[in-house]
Amino acid sequence: MSDAPQPPKPPEMQRRMQFYPIQLIGMPFIFLIPVLAILGVFDTGTKTVETSNSSLEMLVEYPRSCRYKNVVLLEVFVTNTSSEAIPTVTVSYDREYFESFSETAFMPSEETVTQDAYEIELQDLKAGDTQYIQTHLRCEAYGQHELRIEAAASETEEPATITGSTIIFP
Repeated sequence: MSDAPQPPKPPEMQRRMQFYPIQLIGMPFIFLIPVLAILGVFDTGTKTVETSNSSLEMLVEYPRSCRYKNVVLLEVFVTNTSSEAIPTVTVSYDREYFESFSETAFMPSEETVTQDAYEIELQDLKAGDTQYIQTHLRCEAYGQHELRIEAAASETEEPATITGSTIIFP
């Protein structure tokens, strides 16, 4: 048995990595995902935005991003900055934004639902007082969704307007 011929030794070859062109295109994305995660791009969280007009100040805290099926909170604080009481303040939410969510619940509940908006009327807002609207939303449609909320003390007054966006991740 020891007299049996041995196969020749393999030639010396330098090992190297080989990629197809499509793999080279995808590699930066693979390395980018952990970096974006460390920077907090995929974190769920809220954003606070404030605006005002001649008689109102509105502060909105809305979800900056959320995960599919998670329940998030949208809060609106409306303050009377004038020296007189305001009998009715109408807060209007763009309906298109809410089509990205299910199980939407307003507190207090919406007064009027139009083709374009949900409207809630805040009654008897005294000078310096703040009233609060809370909305619970279950995230449904993936992607980025644009938010628009307006508050006005009368139809002739320029409304206090806030815009923002929410990203829903899988």
